[in-house]
Amino acid sequence: MWRYATRLMRSIHTTPVVPKRVSKLKLSEMMVDHTSTLPHVTLPTGSIVLDTVREYTKAYPHCVLLVQVGDFYEVKMNFMRQAETNSQLYESHATHYAAQLDLKLTKKAISAGHVVDFAGFPVRALDRYLDILVNRLQCKVALCEQLGPVSRQDQSTLGMQRRITRVLTPGTVIEERFLEPNQYNYLLAIYPQDEWVGLAWVDVSVGEFVMQQTALSRLKDDLARIRPREVILPESMQFHSLDQMDDLTRLVLNDASITISYQPDSQFNAQLAAKTLHSMFHHRLPDFSPQELSASRALMMYVNQTHVHRKPKWQRPTQFSLSDNVLIDSAAMNSLELVKSLQGKRTDSLLSVLDKTCTSAGSRLLTRWISSPLTHVVDIQSRLNIVDYFVQDKFLLQDIRSLLRSSTDAQRAIQRLALKKGHYADLVQVGYTLDVMHQIHQKLASVLPLQDVLNDMDPHVLIAEYISGALDHDKIQGNTKDYGYINHNFHPDLVSLHHLLSELEQQKLALETELKSICGPSIQLVTEGPLKHLIEVNARQARHLLDRFTDAVPLNHTKAKKRFAVDTWTDISIQLDSVQSQIMQVESQVFDQMVDHVLDHSASILLSCRQLAQLDVLTCFAHLAIEHNYVKPRITRTHRTLIQGGRHPVVEANLAKKGQSFIRNDCDIGHPYRIWLLTGPNMGGKSTFLRQHAIIVIMAHMGSFVPADRAWIGVTDKVFSRVGAADNLAQNQSTFMVEMSEVATILDQATAKSTVIMDEVGRGTSTQDGFSLAYGILDYLHQHIQCRTLFATHYHELAAAMEDYASLGCYHTRLEENKHGFRFVHQVEPGVCRQSHGLKVAQLAGKVRWMCTP
Repeated sequence: MWRYATRLMRSIHTTPVVPKRVSKLKLSEMMVDHTSTLPHVTLPTGSIVLDTVREYTKAYPHCVLLVQVGDFYEVKMNFMRQAETNSQLYESHATHYAAQLDLKLTKKAISAGHVVDFAGFPVRALDRYLDILVNRLQCKVALCEQLGPVSRQDQSTLGMQRRITRVLTPGTVIEERFLEPNQYNYLLAIYPQDEWVGLAWVDVSVGEFVMQQTALSRLKDDLARIRPREVILPESMQFHSLDQMDDLTRLVLNDASITISYQPDSQFNAQLAAKTLHSMFHHRLPDFSPQELSASRALMMYVNQTHVHRKPKWQRPTQFSLSDNVLIDSAAMNSLELVKSLQGKRTDSLLSVLDKTCTSAGSRLLTRWISSPLTHVVDIQSRLNIVDYFVQDKFLLQDIRSLLRSSTDAQRAIQRLALKKGHYADLVQVGYTLDVMHQIHQKLASVLPLQDVLNDMDPHVLIAEYISGALDHDKIQGNTKDYGYINHNFHPDLVSLHHLLSELEQQKLALETELKSICGPSIQLVTEGPLKHLIEVNARQARHLLDRFTDAVPLNHTKAKKRFAVDTWTDISIQLDSVQSQIMQVESQVFDQMVDHVLDHSASILLSCRQLAQLDVLTCFAHLAIEHNYVKPRITRTHRTLIQGGRHPVVEANLAKKGQSFIRNDCDIGHPYRIWLLTGPNMGGKSTFLRQHAIIVIMAHMGSFVPADRAWIGVTDKVFSRVGAADNLAQNQSTFMVEMSEVATILDQATAKSTVIMDEVGRGTSTQDGFSLAYGILDYLHQHIQCRTLFATHYHELAAAMEDYASLGCYHTRLEENKHGFRFVHQVEPGVCRQSHGLKVAQLAGKVRWMCTP
């Protein structure tokens, strides 16, 4: 008591005198407004974990919160709206998601008076559950990880400090295990303003950054081309009921594979976007519109918010030009099965047949070329010349494709390194790819058509040599230790450390050999786990160890094993730990320096990778031309498309698997007829003929050889398709309504340079109404738009009704009959088929009793 009083008196004498504070506020300013609502205060629960959950639940209200507690992650689910954070909230969400994640739901006492339901899984299973949450359930996940202990003033541990280290969303993941290697993973921001819509999208895994200005009427086609995983909209467009949903949101929600996120309207700021872009990219940028800039600002902010501590590398933004690319409407994208089949799969699509690329980057680029072919004749011809060169030199083609196969996906590797998610193997991938570029340069240095590609493909020889000299590639591929990835001679400290490590390993081996001679082969020098630095021996052999080391201290015995602390081994083991730790520290420093060096040149490396992907696609086209006998098309500026011996590449490939041949057909649209009116029986091949025509046109504009004997392709600005039947129940649209909407789009947007295919228009209503619709559509196409059109129909009466139309020609497929039955002749010829032979086709489906014949 006396000591306490003495300390108290000392503190009083040593405490400085604080001057009295005088308030300068007026009484009226200090009055409390009793009408205002006091802010909600969340009282601490007494549990660091629960308080952390409450804090981050408020900060990330739209996310599934995964909180690391020891060696487990506990699942805390938040509503998609702002809600109070209490134990009942956790119970409802844990209950909701536990079944979907196949997790056991249990109760846990967090603190006094707080018992909550929760579900958890081991840390080692994190990737599995992230894949389910992000890819399958399309959730946004906030990852709250442990950083270290929180200590009191007396140095005792109070608990673990945690913070959000990453927010994972479908459009921002960069981990290789969550991505399809041959698909882009686009995050798209949309900003509507007046009559224009600004688009900005990025694949965070490679940093590819694009902007575009479009109109609401074309947005559906843009979404079909971009195929985003996640879309960002202004917060003001958020809806709380279906009645409040605007047309743009309804359009996005129509695709179930797209996740929608919202950003504050203030982040869609064109002026701030311009400043940010100029600070990021010092080169001159395209003249982006205010709408594009506004969308890009929200996009960049969203990526920064999800990647909390490290920012990805953005490539220089490009502007998607409507005039530079063939515009393929969403209906054509689906009905032509360009990138996926009508069943929603890659199999049996045009992409599945054409994708013989050697690299993942090339496969991704091919998808984009199919969705947005070129319109400039010079650019198309440049690609065709490269393909033609490789077709003529098959041996060179094989060499280049062999080199491409040995390259890796350096684009995604660089992004993982930038976000601190990379490893030594990612540096190796970058080095391998640069080395492949160097070898390609040596082989193609004298090839004139490829000079533009090679000029932009810098192999960065010094960086490749730097990576090769620093890393031990064999150890990286098969090493099970935490060190040894850097070549010993690369760093002076590593030379001495590895020399010391070798000596200690020899001492360890000598001691182990001696002990085995004394105690037998069962003796073990423990180097890992809680029993590190001990010697473990069978109980029967323990006395031999004690005879040799009389100072051995017995520790942690079991019935079968005895463990001892022996100074000789303890000294060696501790030194081994120390040297290994120093090696890991030096290697970590070297790794960080290498990553920084690579990232300093990341912009030019990524540009080189894009050129490598382009070369991969062009050599793929050459390979296809040789394998399937495709020909080089002639691209003209006329409004004529001449195809002789044309084939449908997908149907041809499937028939070849059955040992059957495809029936070739000719088509000459534009001279003398701009419109082909095609009639024929059901299953006569009309739809296949229409689709193959459009596909050949698209392939030619991509710069690919085409499946035909001869092809003259007049440049096309847009491709439209009205083929097949589909309803849209979600939007309350019948099959006929969908058909009419697609027809309206064609008549509104097609130009004289467009290519249009239409199949069975008007079949969803009465014969009289359908005939009238078909006649009116053909009349408008012929008299006003005057574009190249293939129009298939069963209304053979149209041929007589439109015989005075000078630019319309009649063609047909037919069916041959004899005493043994009938067969389809899939040959398109001039004339009119006046019978659909529907009953005969029905017979092919099975001779049923209810079959009626006239």
